[in-house]
Amino acid sequence: MIKVQVPATTANLGPGFDCMGLALSLYGRFSFQTIEEGLKFEGVPLQFQNEDNLAIRSYRLAEKAASKSPAKGGLRLSIDSDIPVSRGLGSSASLIVAGILAANAACGYALSEHQILNLATVIEGHPDNVAPALLGGLTVSMMDNNQAFAIRCPISKSIRFCALIPDFELSTHLARSVLPKSVPFADALFNASHAACLLPALEKGDIGLIRKALKDSLHQKYRAELIDQYGLIQDMMKEEVMFISGAGPTLMCIYQQEDFPERIARELADLNHQWKAVPLKTAIHGPSVTEVDDE
Repeated sequence: MIKVQVPATTANLGPGFDCMGLALSLYGRFSFQTIEEGLKFEGVPLQFQNEDNLAIRSYRLAEKAASKSPAKGGLRLSIDSDIPVSRGLGSSASLIVAGILAANAACGYALSEHQILNLATVIEGHPDNVAPALLGGLTVSMMDNNQAFAIRCPISKSIRFCALIPDFELSTHLARSVLPKSVPFADALFNASHAACLLPALEKGDIGLIRKALKDSLHQKYRAELIDQYGLIQDMMKEEVMFISGAGPTLMCIYQQEDFPERIARELADLNHQWKAVPLKTAIHGPSVTEVDDE
């Protein structure tokens, strides 16, 4: 049996659209076990108990990429995840990374880190979530000649996050459909400059500069329209900084006051939907893979 633990992720971080990501201290735990035949599932909704399950599909593609014949027999997949689905916290990336890492372990670790990143990017469609899910911490990624590249960047231990997670979903497809096909040159320049300043601001933990550098002109103003009562929540922020996590609808806050999670939870209780305020830290160490004897 191969057990994989993968952190949740938040992508974009304001101006870092499709290229910045951060691993968070919320985890998905996955177990892959070979069985005589077929597929068996535990902790998986019925509609995902098939070969199209993203973790299973990623496992099979990783076997193929490792030039290994599919393992004889079937697979049992068990999932125990704290990462909510379709909330902008990298639930799909966690499934993809878990499947690839488990298959890579089963194949004798034949795939390199770069091969794993590229395969995960092909499956996900972009590297901004899979990069921090694989590397941990704060990452910046890019595509060049259809190849994904990612690098870890330092981030201050003083920065504290609080995820505001609603009880409704928002699909990435819908969140992308509202984005314009082209943007003014000034908006592109705005984001490039702010993203460049955000990285050293996060390294230093400079909240004043982070507040300025997190501003975005490419995606948040469009996606905010899809998040019920976004403006009201924005008005609740005092010293805190807020940005949309990935495609949303989760909203990520950077806070300094100890009582912020409790305060914002009380204020969110008056809104149309149920929201959870979840304090989080940067997951520096990324995923873990453990091979254990089958019981």
